Amino acid sequence: MKQLAKRTIMTPGPVEVEPAVLRAMSAPILGQFDPAFTEMMNETMEMLRKLFQTKTNGHSLLMAHLDQVLRQF
Repeated sequence: MKQLAKRTIMTPGPVEVEPAVLRAMSAPILGQFDPAFTEMMNETMEMLRKLFQTKTNGHSLLMAHLDQVLRQF
């Protein structure tokens, strides 16, 4: 794996957090076997199948695409 260069983040602070972000962060976490999570995953997989125009698992195609994009950096 390529070693990342050490970076210093020079952001100003303190930074106010949007209330919507705080609400989202305080929501209960869904486990991988939670029915709501399964439903979201199934919807995501269907969108990936449409995006990559395939009937197979869109996850593999997405990973291959991301691998090619990230290799350019």
